[in-house]
Amino acid sequence: MGFLDGSALTLLLVIGVHCFLVPYTKVEESFNVQAIHDILVLKTDIDKFDHMDFPGVVPRSFLGAAIIAAVSSPFHLLQHTFFPKAAMLTVVRLMLGSICWLAMCRVQQALRKQYGSTCAKAFMIGTAMQFHLPFYMSRTLPNTFALAVLGLAIADWIEAKHPRRLVSLLAFATV
Repeated sequence: MGFLDGSALTLLLVIGVHCFLVPYTKVEESFNVQAIHDILVLKTDIDKFDHMDFPGVVPRSFLGAAIIAAVSSPFHLLQHTFFPKAAMLTVVRLMLGSICWLAMCRVQQALRKQYGSTCAKAFMIGTAMQFHLPFYMSRTLPNTFALAVLGLAIADWIEAKHPRRLVSLLAFATV
């Protein structure tokens, strides 16, 4: 539980505040929001997915959307009983923000091992104090999905461990 210090919790709080203060999406997020919706609602009925009729001009991966849909699915089951359908967008964004936060906690852990707790806390406080990174950590953009993977790769790089995993994570984030 060493990663649950005040600086890490501050970043998580800032991510959550951004989710609630700016609840709606930008047009760039529409592909992944629709993909997450289709995966949660239509499940395996792929022929009915929105992107079968409107694929867009650029081929895109459903992998990030599938992962977020998977971790959000327990809340989708409860959605019919406990909260309105529109609230699922906030749930999905909170799940993505939490995954990105966990990746930053992994970076913080690597910094703590390599450079000490002051550096690790400064990293988290610095991340929480800027606007863009905490705001975008819960945005369903391809770069945000890559950020979570990149955080794990950065931690491996800082620790100078697992070079093959580092290369694999970087390659995965690129795709």
